[in-house]
Amino acid sequence: MKTLRLYWPGSADPGIETGYDWALLDAAARCHDSGYGPASAWPAAERVELILAAGGTLFTEVALPAKLRQPDDKLIGYALEDALATDPSANLYSLGDAAGEGRHAVALTAAAPLRRAVAALKAAGRGVDVIVPEEALLPAPAPGEADVAATRDAWLLRVPGQRALAVPFVPALAEPLFANAFGATPPPLTFCGDVGDWPFAVRWPAAGAPAYDWRSAKPVLPFDFARGEFAPRKRGEWHEPVLRAARWLAIAALACAALSLAELSWLTWQQKSLKSQIAGLASPIVGRQALPPGGTLPALVRSVDRLRLERGDAARLSPLPALAALADAGVGPSFSRVEAGDGRVSVWVASVDAAQFARWRDALATRHYRLQQSQDGGAARLTARWEP
Repeated sequence: MKTLRLYWPGSADPGIETGYDWALLDAAARCHDSGYGPASAWPAAERVELILAAGGTLFTEVALPAKLRQPDDKLIGYALEDALATDPSANLYSLGDAAGEGRHAVALTAAAPLRRAVAALKAAGRGVDVIVPEEALLPAPAPGEADVAATRDAWLLRVPGQRALAVPFVPALAEPLFANAFGATPPPLTFCGDVGDWPFAVRWPAAGAPAYDWRSAKPVLPFDFARGEFAPRKRGEWHEPVLRAARWLAIAALACAALSLAELSWLTWQQKSLKSQIAGLASPIVGRQALPPGGTLPALVRSVDRLRLERGDAARLSPLPALAALADAGVGPSFSRVEAGDGRVSVWVASVDAAQFARWRDALATRHYRLQQSQDGGAARLTARWEP
Protein backbone atom coordinates (compact mmCIF):
# COMPACT_ATOMS: atom_id res chain seq x y z
CA MET A 1 0.00 0.00 0.00
CA LYS A 2 1.41 3.37 -1.06
CA THR A 3 1.30 6.45 1.15
CA LEU A 4 1.49 10.05 -0.07
CA ARG A 5 3.14 12.22 2.59
CA LEU A 6 2.57 15.99 2.26
CA TYR A 7 4.52 18.72 4.07
CA TRP A 8 2.14 21.49 5.23
CA PRO A 9 3.96 24.80 5.97
CA GLY A 10 1.31 26.15 8.34
CA SER A 11 0.50 29.88 8.28
CA ALA A 12 2.59 30.33 5.08
CA ASP A 13 0.42 27.77 3.23
CA PRO A 14 0.58 28.60 -0.52
CA GLY A 15 -2.43 26.38 -1.31
CA ILE A 16 -2.61 23.06 -3.13
CA GLU A 17 -2.96 24.86 -6.47
CA THR A 18 0.55 26.33 -5.99
CA GLY A 19 2.15 23.24 -4.51
CA TYR A 20 3.31 21.22 -1.49
CA ASP A 21 6.44 19.21 -0.92
CA TRP A 22 5.49 15.53 -1.19
CA ALA A 23 7.01 12.08 -0.79
CA LEU A 24 5.71 8.68 -1.92
CA LEU A 25 6.26 5.86 0.61
CA ASP A 26 5.81 2.12 0.24
CA ALA A 27 4.26 -0.25 2.81
CA ALA A 28 7.58 -0.34 4.73
CA ALA A 29 7.70 3.50 4.93
CA ARG A 30 10.59 3.71 2.46
CA CYS A 31 10.64 6.82 0.29
CA HIS A 32 10.53 5.89 -3.41
CA ASP A 33 9.94 9.32 -4.93
CA SER A 34 9.58 12.95 -3.83
CA GLY A 35 9.11 16.41 -5.28
CA TYR A 36 7.21 19.68 -5.17
CA GLY A 37 4.12 20.64 -7.13
CA PRO A 38 0.35 21.19 -7.19
CA ALA A 39 -2.23 18.53 -6.37
CA SER A 40 -2.64 17.65 -10.05
CA ALA A 41 0.99 16.46 -10.18
CA TRP A 42 0.95 14.26 -7.07
CA PRO A 43 1.23 10.48 -7.59
CA ALA A 44 -1.65 8.12 -6.78
CA ALA A 45 -1.67 6.55 -3.30
CA GLU A 46 -4.05 4.65 -1.03
CA ARG A 47 -3.28 6.77 2.06
CA VAL A 48 -2.47 10.45 2.63
CA GLU A 49 -0.40 11.77 5.53
CA LEU A 50 -0.14 15.48 6.36
CA ILE A 51 3.00 16.59 8.22
CA LEU A 52 2.59 19.89 10.14
CA ALA A 53 5.76 22.01 9.92
CA ALA A 54 7.73 22.27 13.17
CA GLY A 55 6.82 25.24 15.35
CA GLY A 56 3.08 25.22 14.67
CA THR A 57 2.20 22.79 17.48
CA LEU A 58 2.29 23.34 21.24
CA PHE A 59 3.02 20.39 23.55
CA THR A 60 1.83 20.42 27.15
CA GLU A 61 0.02 18.29 29.75
CA VAL A 62 -3.59 18.24 30.93
CA ALA A 63 -5.30 16.75 34.00
CA LEU A 64 -8.41 14.70 33.13
CA PRO A 65 -10.81 12.61 35.25
CA ALA A 66 -9.58 9.04 35.62
CA LYS A 67 -12.93 7.50 34.57
CA LEU A 68 -13.11 9.50 31.33
CA ARG A 69 -12.58 7.16 28.38
CA GLN A 70 -12.75 9.30 25.24
CA PRO A 71 -12.42 13.05 25.97
CA ASP A 72 -13.30 15.31 23.04
CA ASP A 73 -11.74 18.64 22.00
CA LYS A 74 -14.25 20.69 23.99
CA LEU A 75 -13.43 18.90 27.24
CA ILE A 76 -9.66 19.09 26.68
CA GLY A 77 -9.92 22.79 25.80
CA TYR A 78 -11.99 23.43 28.94
CA ALA A 79 -9.35 21.67 31.07
CA LEU A 80 -6.60 23.83 29.52
CA GLU A 81 -8.56 27.10 29.53
CA ASP A 82 -6.69 28.69 32.44
CA ALA A 83 -3.31 27.84 30.87
CA LEU A 84 -4.10 29.22 27.39
CA ALA A 85 -4.24 32.83 26.22
CA THR A 86 -6.38 31.84 23.22
CA ASP A 87 -10.01 30.80 23.04
CA PRO A 88 -9.99 27.00 23.58
CA SER A 89 -12.39 26.56 20.65
CA ALA A 90 -9.78 28.09 18.30
CA ASN A 91 -7.53 25.02 18.64
CA LEU A 92 -7.47 21.37 17.66
CA TYR A 93 -6.24 18.89 20.27
CA SER A 94 -4.60 15.46 20.13
CA LEU A 95 -4.28 13.46 23.35
CA GLY A 96 -1.08 11.50 23.98
CA ASP A 97 -0.07 8.90 26.54
CA ALA A 98 -0.47 9.16 30.30
CA ALA A 99 2.20 11.31 31.96
CA GLY A 100 1.56 10.16 35.54
CA GLU A 101 -0.51 11.50 38.45
CA GLY A 102 -3.69 11.66 36.38
CA ARG A 103 -2.14 13.82 33.65
CA HIS A 104 -1.91 13.21 29.91
CA ALA A 105 0.38 14.66 27.26
CA VAL A 106 -1.54 16.77 24.73
CA ALA A 107 -0.65 18.58 21.49
CA LEU A 108 -2.63 21.54 20.17
CA THR A 109 -2.55 23.62 16.99
CA ALA A 110 -4.58 26.44 15.40
CA ALA A 111 -7.80 25.03 13.96
CA ALA A 112 -8.81 27.53 11.22
CA PRO A 113 -5.85 27.21 8.78
CA LEU A 114 -5.67 23.43 9.20
CA ARG A 115 -9.41 23.07 8.53
CA ARG A 116 -9.02 25.07 5.32
CA ALA A 117 -6.09 22.93 4.16
CA VAL A 118 -7.89 19.62 4.89
CA ALA A 119 -11.05 20.87 3.13
CA ALA A 120 -9.01 21.83 0.04
CA LEU A 121 -7.33 18.40 -0.01
CA LYS A 122 -10.68 16.64 0.34
CA ALA A 123 -12.13 18.70 -2.52
CA ALA A 124 -9.17 17.61 -4.66
CA GLY A 125 -9.91 13.95 -3.90
CA ARG A 126 -7.12 13.59 -1.34
CA GLY A 127 -8.82 12.75 1.94
CA VAL A 128 -6.32 12.92 4.80
CA ASP A 129 -5.85 9.77 6.92
CA VAL A 130 -3.11 10.96 9.31
CA ILE A 131 -2.18 14.47 10.52
CA VAL A 132 1.10 14.43 12.47
CA PRO A 133 3.22 17.34 13.80
CA GLU A 134 6.77 17.27 12.48
CA GLU A 135 8.07 17.15 16.06
CA ALA A 136 6.62 13.62 16.32
CA LEU A 137 8.99 12.34 13.58
CA LEU A 138 12.23 12.83 15.52
CA PRO A 139 13.00 9.77 17.70
CA ALA A 140 13.08 10.32 21.45
CA PRO A 141 16.61 10.39 22.95
CA ALA A 142 17.88 8.12 25.68
CA PRO A 143 16.99 9.08 29.28
CA GLY A 144 18.98 12.09 30.41
CA GLU A 145 20.04 13.02 26.86
CA ALA A 146 18.76 15.34 24.11
CA ASP A 147 18.62 15.22 20.30
CA VAL A 148 18.60 18.11 17.85
CA ALA A 149 17.97 18.15 14.09
CA ALA A 150 17.57 20.78 11.36
CA THR A 151 14.13 21.02 9.75
CA ARG A 152 13.25 23.37 6.88
CA ASP A 153 12.48 26.41 9.06
CA ALA A 154 13.89 25.70 12.53
CA TRP A 155 16.05 23.56 14.79
CA LEU A 156 14.04 20.73 16.32
CA LEU A 157 15.00 19.80 19.90
CA ARG A 158 13.73 16.54 21.44
CA VAL A 159 14.05 15.65 25.12
CA PRO A 160 12.92 12.42 26.83
CA GLY A 161 9.16 12.04 27.10
CA GLN A 162 6.57 13.56 24.79
CA ARG A 163 7.98 17.09 24.57
CA ALA A 164 9.61 18.90 21.63
CA LEU A 165 10.76 22.46 20.93
CA ALA A 166 11.17 24.26 17.59
CA VAL A 167 13.97 26.88 17.73
CA PRO A 168 14.35 29.45 14.89
CA PHE A 169 17.56 29.49 12.86
CA VAL A 170 18.25 33.12 13.89
CA PRO A 171 21.36 32.87 16.16
CA ALA A 172 20.31 35.83 18.33
CA LEU A 173 17.15 33.91 19.29
CA ALA A 174 18.37 30.32 19.05
CA GLU A 175 21.23 30.47 21.56
CA PRO A 176 19.20 31.82 24.53
CA LEU A 177 16.37 29.36 23.79
CA PHE A 178 18.79 26.43 23.76
CA ALA A 179 20.44 27.71 26.95
CA ASN A 180 17.06 27.87 28.68
CA ALA A 181 16.15 24.37 27.50
CA PHE A 182 19.48 22.79 28.50
CA GLY A 183 19.76 24.52 31.89
CA ALA A 184 22.92 24.94 33.94
CA THR A 185 24.05 21.36 33.26
CA PRO A 186 23.57 20.55 29.55
CA PRO A 187 22.68 16.90 28.87
CA PRO A 188 24.66 14.74 26.42
CA LEU A 189 23.61 15.99 22.98
CA THR A 190 23.23 14.13 19.68
CA PHE A 191 23.00 15.99 16.35
CA CYS A 192 21.02 14.19 13.64
CA GLY A 193 23.19 14.92 10.60
CA ASP A 194 26.70 16.22 9.90
CA VAL A 195 28.10 17.53 13.19
CA GLY A 196 29.91 20.21 11.18
CA ASP A 197 26.52 21.80 10.48
CA TRP A 198 25.85 22.34 14.21
CA PRO A 199 26.76 26.04 14.78
CA PHE A 200 26.84 25.81 18.59
CA ALA A 201 29.34 22.94 18.82
CA VAL A 202 31.81 25.01 20.88
CA ARG A 203 29.29 25.66 23.66
CA TRP A 204 27.33 22.40 23.35
CA PRO A 205 29.37 19.59 21.75
CA ALA A 206 27.29 16.93 20.03
CA ALA A 207 27.75 13.39 18.79
CA GLY A 208 26.73 12.53 15.24
CA ALA A 209 23.71 10.43 14.23
CA PRO A 210 21.90 9.60 10.97
CA ALA A 211 20.39 12.69 9.34
CA TYR A 212 16.73 13.51 9.93
CA ASP A 213 14.46 13.43 6.84
CA TRP A 214 10.73 14.18 7.13
CA ARG A 215 10.07 12.21 3.96
CA SER A 216 10.87 8.81 5.48
CA ALA A 217 10.94 9.34 9.28
CA LYS A 218 8.38 7.29 11.20
CA PRO A 219 6.15 8.98 13.81
CA VAL A 220 7.27 8.09 17.34
CA LEU A 221 4.84 10.26 19.35
CA PRO A 222 1.16 9.23 19.63
CA PHE A 223 -0.27 12.54 18.37
CA ASP A 224 -2.61 12.48 15.37
CA PHE A 225 -5.04 15.36 14.70
CA ALA A 226 -6.96 13.20 12.19
CA ARG A 227 -8.48 11.14 15.02
CA GLY A 228 -10.97 13.88 15.94
CA GLU A 229 -13.20 15.89 13.64
CA PHE A 230 -11.20 14.91 10.53
CA ALA A 231 -11.65 11.16 11.07
CA PRO A 232 -13.49 9.58 8.09
CA ARG A 233 -16.92 8.18 8.85
CA LYS A 234 -17.44 4.44 8.48
CA ARG A 235 -20.16 2.95 6.37
CA GLY A 236 -23.25 2.10 8.37
CA GLU A 237 -22.93 4.93 10.88
CA TRP A 238 -25.93 6.70 9.35
CA HIS A 239 -29.13 4.67 8.93
CA GLU A 240 -32.32 5.43 7.10
CA PRO A 241 -34.46 6.13 10.23
CA VAL A 242 -31.94 8.71 11.42
CA LEU A 243 -31.84 10.36 8.01
CA ARG A 244 -35.64 10.40 7.84
CA ALA A 245 -35.89 12.04 11.25
CA ALA A 246 -33.23 14.58 10.23
CA ARG A 247 -35.24 15.50 7.14
CA TRP A 248 -38.41 16.09 9.19
CA LEU A 249 -36.46 18.20 11.66
CA ALA A 250 -35.05 20.27 8.81
CA ILE A 251 -38.56 20.84 7.39
CA ALA A 252 -39.82 21.94 10.81
CA ALA A 253 -36.89 24.30 11.25
CA LEU A 254 -37.53 25.89 7.85
CA ALA A 255 -41.19 26.37 8.71
CA CYS A 256 -40.31 28.12 11.98
CA ALA A 257 -37.78 30.30 10.19
CA ALA A 258 -40.37 31.34 7.60
CA LEU A 259 -42.93 32.29 10.29
CA SER A 260 -40.43 34.52 12.12
CA LEU A 261 -38.60 36.00 9.11
CA ALA A 262 -39.25 39.62 10.13
CA GLU A 263 -37.99 39.06 13.67
CA LEU A 264 -34.90 37.23 12.46
CA SER A 265 -34.09 40.03 10.02
CA TRP A 266 -34.22 42.58 12.81
CA LEU A 267 -32.02 40.44 15.06
CA THR A 268 -29.50 39.98 12.23
CA TRP A 269 -29.28 43.75 11.76
CA GLN A 270 -28.70 44.20 15.50
CA GLN A 271 -26.02 41.53 15.47
CA LYS A 272 -24.16 43.11 12.54
CA SER A 273 -24.31 46.52 14.23
CA LEU A 274 -22.87 45.09 17.44
CA LYS A 275 -20.11 43.23 15.56
CA SER A 276 -19.18 46.44 13.77
CA GLN A 277 -18.86 48.28 17.07
CA ILE A 278 -16.74 45.51 18.60
CA ALA A 279 -14.49 45.36 15.52
CA GLY A 280 -13.98 49.13 15.70
CA LEU A 281 -13.00 49.00 19.36
CA ALA A 282 -10.67 46.01 18.83
CA SER A 283 -9.07 47.20 15.58
CA PRO A 284 -5.82 48.34 17.29
CA ILE A 285 -5.14 44.77 18.44
CA VAL A 286 -6.44 42.67 15.54
CA GLY A 287 -3.46 41.43 13.51
CA ARG A 288 -0.60 42.20 15.92
CA GLN A 289 -2.17 40.96 19.15
CA ALA A 290 -0.95 43.90 21.23
CA LEU A 291 -3.05 44.60 24.32
CA PRO A 292 -3.81 48.03 25.81
CA PRO A 293 -2.86 48.71 29.45
CA GLY A 294 -5.24 47.15 31.96
CA GLY A 295 -7.77 44.40 31.36
CA THR A 296 -7.45 40.65 31.68
CA LEU A 297 -5.05 39.00 29.21
CA PRO A 298 -7.12 35.85 28.43
CA ALA A 299 -10.36 37.81 28.00
CA LEU A 300 -8.84 40.45 25.68
CA VAL A 301 -6.87 37.99 23.54
CA ARG A 302 -9.86 35.64 23.19
CA SER A 303 -12.04 38.52 21.99
CA VAL A 304 -9.49 39.30 19.28
CA ASP A 305 -9.22 35.60 18.36
CA ARG A 306 -12.99 35.40 17.84
CA LEU A 307 -12.86 38.41 15.49
CA ARG A 308 -9.99 36.85 13.50
CA LEU A 309 -11.86 33.54 13.20
CA GLU A 310 -14.95 35.37 11.92
CA ARG A 311 -12.78 36.87 9.18
CA GLY A 312 -11.48 33.39 8.27
CA ASP A 313 -7.99 34.08 9.67
CA ALA A 314 -6.02 31.90 12.07
CA ALA A 315 -6.39 32.92 15.70
CA ARG A 316 -2.65 32.62 16.21
CA LEU A 317 0.12 32.58 13.57
CA SER A 318 3.65 31.20 14.03
CA PRO A 319 6.52 33.71 13.63
CA LEU A 320 9.05 30.99 12.74
CA PRO A 321 8.69 31.30 8.93
CA ALA A 322 9.30 35.07 9.16
CA LEU A 323 12.37 34.53 11.39
CA ALA A 324 13.74 31.97 8.92
CA ALA A 325 13.14 34.36 6.01
CA LEU A 326 15.08 37.16 7.79
CA ALA A 327 17.97 34.80 8.46
CA ASP A 328 18.07 33.59 4.82
CA ALA A 329 18.06 37.21 3.58
CA GLY A 330 21.15 37.95 5.68
CA VAL A 331 19.54 40.50 7.99
CA GLY A 332 21.76 41.11 10.99
CA PRO A 333 24.03 39.54 11.99
CA SER A 334 23.35 40.93 15.51
CA PHE A 335 20.16 42.43 16.91
CA SER A 336 19.73 44.64 19.95
CA ARG A 337 16.07 43.69 20.26
CA VAL A 338 13.61 41.22 18.69
CA GLU A 339 9.82 41.13 18.76
CA ALA A 340 7.71 38.45 17.06
CA GLY A 341 3.99 37.78 16.81
CA ASP A 342 1.16 37.04 14.38
CA GLY A 343 3.48 36.19 11.50
CA ARG A 344 5.31 39.53 11.86
CA VAL A 345 8.88 39.97 13.14
CA SER A 346 10.56 43.25 14.15
CA VAL A 347 14.32 43.46 14.77
CA TRP A 348 16.45 46.41 15.86
CA VAL A 349 19.92 46.86 14.30
CA ALA A 350 22.53 49.57 14.78
CA SER A 351 22.33 51.11 11.31
CA VAL A 352 21.26 50.23 7.76
CA ASP A 353 22.37 51.97 4.56
CA ALA A 354 20.07 52.30 1.56
CA ALA A 355 21.85 49.69 -0.59
CA GLN A 356 21.85 47.11 2.19
CA PHE A 357 18.16 47.68 2.94
CA ALA A 358 17.30 47.35 -0.77
CA ARG A 359 19.09 43.97 -0.95
CA TRP A 360 17.25 42.66 2.11
CA ARG A 361 13.90 44.00 0.87
CA ASP A 362 14.28 42.35 -2.56
CA ALA A 363 15.39 39.04 -1.04
CA LEU A 364 12.39 38.94 1.31
CA ALA A 365 9.98 39.98 -1.47
CA THR A 366 10.75 36.73 -3.32
CA ARG A 367 9.35 34.86 -0.28
CA HIS A 368 6.24 37.07 -0.04
CA TYR A 369 7.48 39.16 2.90
CA ARG A 370 7.30 42.95 2.96
CA LEU A 371 10.22 44.62 4.74
CA GLN A 372 9.74 48.09 6.24
CA GLN A 373 12.26 50.35 7.99
CA SER A 374 11.72 52.97 10.69
CA GLN A 375 13.88 54.79 13.23
CA ASP A 376 13.49 53.99 16.92
CA GLY A 377 15.83 56.12 19.00
CA GLY A 378 19.37 55.50 17.84
CA ALA A 379 18.58 52.15 16.17
CA ALA A 380 16.90 51.10 12.93
CA ARG A 381 13.75 48.98 13.29
CA LEU A 382 13.14 46.46 10.49
CA THR A 383 9.70 44.81 10.30
CA ALA A 384 8.95 41.79 8.05
CA ARG A 385 5.34 40.80 7.44
CA TRP A 386 3.85 37.99 5.36
CA GLU A 387 1.89 39.28 2.34
CA PRO A 388 0.62 36.43 0.11
